[in-house]
Amino acid sequence: MTTDSPCLLAIVEVDKSERVYCAQPGCHHTIYKAIHVVKEAGQLLVLGSTCFEKR
Repeated sequence: MTTDSPCLLAIVEVDKSERVYCAQPGCHHTIYKAIHVVKEAGQLLVLGSTCFEKR
């Protein structure tokens, strides 16, 4: 069964030097301690904790 509902795949941590930008539109924060990897509408997104909570 295929669904377009968001699905949390993992929460990962990387070194601060390897930080990434949150994919939430309008968010310009970098994240490294709790990167939420989400599959939504066939795309992979990386979100910070706060933006994940809002979604």
